[in-house]
Amino acid sequence: MILAIAGALARQPRNDRPTGSLDPATPFFGLLLAATALVVTALTFLPADALGPVAETLILHRHGSF
Repeated sequence: MILAIAGALARQPRNDRPTGSLDPATPFFGLLLAATALVVTALTFLPADALGPVAETLILHRHGSF
């Protein structure tokens, strides 16, 4: 049974490139890669950047001076 399945799969033509693949040599791929890097960087940096003034305000209200 297993050899029959293997033989049937071996007789099928080889599909080198699937329909949903994205060629990495295109400008669209570079644009998607750059956009992904920008979003990941923004999500890493901006929360810490936004919390700085909040922390400063809390410290100033608690201790009176920075």
